[in-house]
Amino acid sequence: MAENSWDEPDRHLWSQLPEGVLLRILAFLPLESLMQCRRVCRKWLAMFKWPAFLKIRQPEKSWFVFSYLGSLFLPNMAHMQAFCYNPSLNRWNSMSFSFLPGNTGIVAAAAGGLLLCVGIDKESEIISMQPHSTSRVSISKVPWNWKDLFVYNPMKAGSWEKLPERRISPGGSSPSPITIMGLIDVDTSVGLYKVVVATHHGTEIYDSRECTWRFVDCRPPDEPKISHVNTWTISYKGCLVTAEIQRGEPYRMADGHLRVVGHAGYLWLFNPAAELWSSVRLPDDFVDEYIHHLQIEECEGRLLLVGILGPWKDVLQNGRVHVWEHIGDGDVFSRNGFWKELCSRSVQELRDTCIRTGSQECARFIAAATSSDLLCFAMNRKSLRVPTLGIIDSESVVLLIMFMYSVSQNTWCLVEERLGKFVSFLDDRSKDRYIGSPAAKSLRFQPRLDAAVTYTSI
Repeated sequence: MAENSWDEPDRHLWSQLPEGVLLRILAFLPLESLMQCRRVCRKWLAMFKWPAFLKIRQPEKSWFVFSYLGSLFLPNMAHMQAFCYNPSLNRWNSMSFSFLPGNTGIVAAAAGGLLLCVGIDKESEIISMQPHSTSRVSISKVPWNWKDLFVYNPMKAGSWEKLPERRISPGGSSPSPITIMGLIDVDTSVGLYKVVVATHHGTEIYDSRECTWRFVDCRPPDEPKISHVNTWTISYKGCLVTAEIQRGEPYRMADGHLRVVGHAGYLWLFNPAAELWSSVRLPDDFVDEYIHHLQIEECEGRLLLVGILGPWKDVLQNGRVHVWEHIGDGDVFSRNGFWKELCSRSVQELRDTCIRTGSQECARFIAAATSSDLLCFAMNRKSLRVPTLGIIDSESVVLLIMFMYSVSQNTWCLVEERLGKFVSFLDDRSKDRYIGSPAAKSLRFQPRLDAAVTYTSI
């Protein structure tokens, strides 16, 4: 046999393979290779939609998507762009949205193998922060004026849908600014999903079956005062669960110390069937602590809450990372339900422990774990100049520490060495403005070849 006999596949052999054998071979290819195979021929492209193929292929492991907005605001970006971390391959990949209409935007939510993307009017501003004096820092909030909304499956070429324009709010001349936004997976295999948008006037629901927006006169119990950029939403058992930190305003007292007023954390659930918002009680630890980060997740059917709590300043040195699981009868509003703490570690201790573990051992651990069992969050290494507002100078625009937590094994891992590549994706021209929190926002994305953006009747 020639040394180079395996350099190229035998075209005659592959063309003569029985269809069932070919399906089984393709079903076990890595996702990246499978996406390349779609370009072989129309038959292979159609094959990936066949029920027989989807039945054989194992579900993909989750990716973690970092959008520029949600943790970063880069006003000079020409198009929407995000980056995703694939735990099974320990690899960063870029995700471009340049083919979508519009200029700039974000990935706002993920559910059922689909991404909810938002185009932003380039004339809009997010939050302008102006220190008027040494005694007080004031925040001037400018509403988010979302330009366009899209639903997108990045695993399928050209699979995106622009949603109809939102309805005009009662008494208004244009759609209301958004405070909460999320995507609910109903059955994305046939293109069934709902987009939920909360405003100060009420709640708007987009149903992919009807292809229309519907206005519901209901709002979260404690109406959020800031925009969607500060919320975290997931699709959970047909409902939308969202967590938000209401940032307080810092005051400089006579003794020179800073105090924060009006700071609070909220957890809500929206049931589209009942058309009702309800609040969820946070763990008792939140009563006396400053909340630097609040993240809601679902891991293999378990509802989890991640919080970074601690003093207002020096969170990287003195803050603590907590993970709680909601225990109950499956209903997060059950009076018998409660939050059980799974883990509580200081940020500094956690980072030191992970570094001692070693990058190779961490990579093996992450690759072996099921990504539906993993939690992910990233933090900035340097202390922020004004941590509450998330302002840092242009030279400090870096995401440095990314932790992965295995819920089943109660084990932490550090993926710090990969973040250098993530930072290198940033455009130098875009480092003149940064808005975020000590922790960067990541979205759990479950890649699915069968997820559809338009409804098809069964």
